[in-house]
Amino acid sequence: MPEPLIALIPTHGRPRLLRRTLDSLREAVTPSTVAALWVIENGSQSGVEQAVAEADLPCEVRYLFCPTAGMSAALNFALKHVDSAWLWFLNDDLRVSASAVEAYASIRRNGDRNTFFGGPMGVDYETPPVSWLVPYLPRSARGWKWDPAKADGSPEAYQPSRDVPPRPLFLGANWAAHSETVRRAGGFREQLGPGEGNLACGCETDLQLRLYRLGCRSEYLPSAIVYHWVPRSRCTPRWAVRRAYKMGVGAGMAEVDPSATLFGYPRWMVRVWLGKACRYVLTRLAPSPETRFRAAYDFALFAGQMEGKRLARKRASGRSPHPAAPTTDNETPSPSRSAP
Repeated sequence: MPEPLIALIPTHGRPRLLRRTLDSLREAVTPSTVAALWVIENGSQSGVEQAVAEADLPCEVRYLFCPTAGMSAALNFALKHVDSAWLWFLNDDLRVSASAVEAYASIRRNGDRNTFFGGPMGVDYETPPVSWLVPYLPRSARGWKWDPAKADGSPEAYQPSRDVPPRPLFLGANWAAHSETVRRAGGFREQLGPGEGNLACGCETDLQLRLYRLGCRSEYLPSAIVYHWVPRSRCTPRWAVRRAYKMGVGAGMAEVDPSATLFGYPRWMVRVWLGKACRYVLTRLAPSPETRFRAAYDFALFAGQMEGKRLARKRASGRSPHPAAPTTDNETPSPSRSAP
């Protein structure tokens, strides 16, 4: 007998956006596809329970409250309450297509527990960003689909060696796995992902990497498209630089660098950091905003990777002095994030 498909939506402080997502699900879900929708509000309560109560979906709709803030904490909270089921991980700022619902419903009948699934993502921009900025935005803000021809050596794919074909790393707002498999991998690491005090993003990437290392396979569902709402504030140069720092931290934490350190940072990274810092300073008066941005982005990404290596070595998630993550234009890097 097919196991149920449960859609999970973690949310915090965005009931209006959540209602938009629920509206799209109401149009797409049928009684034979999704067994239940669980909305997990985390950190504080802000009207989400009422939005869930008013949702008119042809499936069970359940509200949960997780006192601990953070997306990873919310998903782990749901994982503690769910029995054996397929879990479809969504977010509160999506427009879900009917084809996505049908694609994920099919894994109930044909899915292997040792396989996880994911689909493409489109974007709904409040205001489209300038064209030169788009390649620097995260996949969730520029759109994504799996293209094996472009994945070789990409940080957006899993490829343990050049001899192995790359496999996709799905976006956290559009993928699915079996609950028992997620539990076997250890769930979501709560120091990663959106949440108060978290330095790094990428909790879903971290989990998917652990699934691959457990021997799991992945399957791309090309028709399972959802559309991510991207507000004006999340596709600006300043936001992209701040996001680059967090992405760098997550990438740096992935494994420990065994080389010699200086004040907790790998020495070779300190030397590279100094060069990037000089380039950042020298470009502050460049006439081109793109030139200023590129130097700031490169500096922030590497500074994040450097901090991630320090955190990986110490196995700690608390704040410590770490390299500056500069923003563009006139904002001065914080002294508390100075390099050694």
